[in-house]
Amino acid sequence: MFSENQISLFKEIFTKDNIRIIAHRSPDGDTLGSCFALCEVLKNMGKTAEVVCSDRVADKLTVLTDCETELFPTFTPDCIVTVDVATADLLGKAYCDIAAEVDYAIDHHYTNTNFAKNLILDGDCSSAGEVLFYLFKQAGIPLTEKAAFLLYAAIASDTGCFKFANTMPETHEAAANLLRYGIEIEKINKILFDEATVDYIRFECEVINNMKIYDEKIVFLPVTKEMMERYNIQDGEANGLSYLLRRVKGSLIGATLRESDEKIRISLRSFGEENVAEIAAKFGGGGHVKAAGCGIAGTLEEVEEKLLSAIRESIK
Repeated sequence: MFSENQISLFKEIFTKDNIRIIAHRSPDGDTLGSCFALCEVLKNMGKTAEVVCSDRVADKLTVLTDCETELFPTFTPDCIVTVDVATADLLGKAYCDIAAEVDYAIDHHYTNTNFAKNLILDGDCSSAGEVLFYLFKQAGIPLTEKAAFLLYAAIASDTGCFKFANTMPETHEAAANLLRYGIEIEKINKILFDEATVDYIRFECEVINNMKIYDEKIVFLPVTKEMMERYNIQDGEANGLSYLLRRVKGSLIGATLRESDEKIRISLRSFGEENVAEIAAKFGGGGHVKAAGCGIAGTLEEVEEKLLSAIRESIK
């Protein structure tokens, strides 16, 4: 799956002593599970390692972060690694300015902009968690039970519990191998996919009520800052809204549009043959054929108009 050069690059990380691992902004289960799995293995080998992130971790995902919600740096590293970060701006406010200092980027997005000194990439993998599983396997680096739990969570997160089109035979093979460590999949799947606070459920109801459908095949979910504040929704929690787009029968492309302090954050999903990574690229973003993201400056109304125009052109 990985070339000898890529495995050699991966092994280099384990020759370092003080390793900082950076998760992408608005962290999801894949970046967190993958980062903390790598951190766990490094620590198990006697290394000093930490995971940092620009943004706060959603409460439900703290099962992956040793209950930590704020991931701040604690030492000076001699090696910096990013996991699941396709572009420099996804490092967030705290780390986007040091993109050129990143020694190794481990990723599964074929749209990765190659911002790091070294890139370890497999765009055919479902998730960063799957990338890391096979890197560990090919490099002959053993996993702990905790690392296996974290990698399973990462893979499950990015495949929608193995429902999305990015789920391949190799994805199931990786998960099957991880299950042999005796991890509690019922626990992690319940937390990732089933549980929600009462406030979040009410927030989700309002998001559904505000749903916009264009041409009977394009679905938008606008989310304002006021809505998130009113229901006490943390930044990372809004990542889970994309599954609502899949529920609209006949939809070809769906998007969540979320107000933030800087731009409107867009999360795109394709349910047909359309390549949403190409749409995201028009606005400086990227991702996968079926799932991509970007940020667009302007008001929600202005951004909706720009995005709708780009989607309609793509469908043509």
